[in-house]
Amino acid sequence: MLSDFLGSLGSIALAALGIGFLIFIHEAGHFLAARAAGVRVEVFSLGFGPRIWGFRKGPTDYRLSALPIGGYVLVAGADPSEPPKRKDDLVAKGFFARATFYSGGIVMNALFSMLAFAILFKVGVPLPAPVLGQITEGGAAWQAGLEEGDRILSVDGETIRDFNALRLEIALSDSENDTNIVVERAEEQFTAQLRPEYSTALGFRDLGASPALEDAPLVVQDVDEDSPAKAAGLNSGDAIIGINGTRATGFELYEAYGKAFDQPGEVSLALQLPNDNVRTITFETRALENTPKRLGVAQARDQVRA
Repeated sequence: MLSDFLGSLGSIALAALGIGFLIFIHEAGHFLAARAAGVRVEVFSLGFGPRIWGFRKGPTDYRLSALPIGGYVLVAGADPSEPPKRKDDLVAKGFFARATFYSGGIVMNALFSMLAFAILFKVGVPLPAPVLGQITEGGAAWQAGLEEGDRILSVDGETIRDFNALRLEIALSDSENDTNIVVERAEEQFTAQLRPEYSTALGFRDLGASPALEDAPLVVQDVDEDSPAKAAGLNSGDAIIGINGTRATGFELYEAYGKAFDQPGEVSLALQLPNDNVRTITFETRALENTPKRLGVAQARDQVRA
């Protein structure tokens, strides 16, 4: 479909721009190091290829090139096979000045990564809480008597803070002995033993439970271009927080979703907007040949918040 192609093209463009930005940060480090070492910078370019715009300040031509991905720095006297012509040529500088220039990019990348990590830790990254959702009948969690809503606090003494860590600890647990887990249920804690079984589908030992979807909206992944939902204004990335007047999240919302689209008729969706406002759209479901009526929407994966 055209939307899939455009989506893939957009993802490739974003990845290319991201890599280009990292290259530009690296070259900016070389530029600042050259200035600090007294080396003459002839060109500092954003992008590659022919020059399409720029200005000159001092000995440096600051330019925007035709392909704005990455960038480069051109310093005077960079060829060690040629004798220096001026004292600010790179080859005319001593060892420490040259080392400063050549290490500038790496140092800038290290500084930028520390800044980026600090910003990410400040903003925070949503992770699925170690709370059990649907329990697989016959699985390790089911055999141990665990229930939906149980919070796993530790596995074999290792503190668990998110569901991904829980899966990892279960996958790496001792296959010869029972795994001891500390569980919190209704504000009370108890210890349970279970023996995870190897899942051929997953390729590792599994708990037999999915993460809880508490407080998680139904996030739209794809919308068919010719569907009634698309015509009504539903788009990829929209967060559904209500169906036919039922405001809910998590499994309650999934249950309401199933009931709404198993029957023909008018459907009303409440959408959570980025500014915390709510927008409601209404449309008639459309029956497809040999299939039940559907919204034309696929659920987004891994959209669970603690």
